[in-house]
Amino acid sequence: MFDYEEETQAEFEVISSSTEEGYSITDVKYESPFSGQVSAFLLIPDKGGPFPAVIFMHPSQGNRKTYLSEAQMLATKGYISLLIETPYFEGYGGGGI
Repeated sequence: MFDYEEETQAEFEVISSSTEEGYSITDVKYESPFSGQVSAFLLIPDKGGPFPAVIFMHPSQGNRKTYLSEAQMLATKGYISLLIETPYFEGYGGGGI
């Protein structure tokens, strides 16, 4: 289905990070096997894992902040969330944290 090397690991670059009540939120970039760098928010609960995880992808008129409030609520409940900036809309207004 997808044509990429499975052994290739995405390297995360931390842009900034902040701590909220019950979780941390990190602004990251990682290398996509298809379209260069992808910006994302990574929310991680403070309490010990393992954690279930959710990946959010915004609709065409949105950006990675579209589902930030949902991801924040899930982080307080013990879920990791990754909110990606759709690569073909990069720069549309995703902004930092």
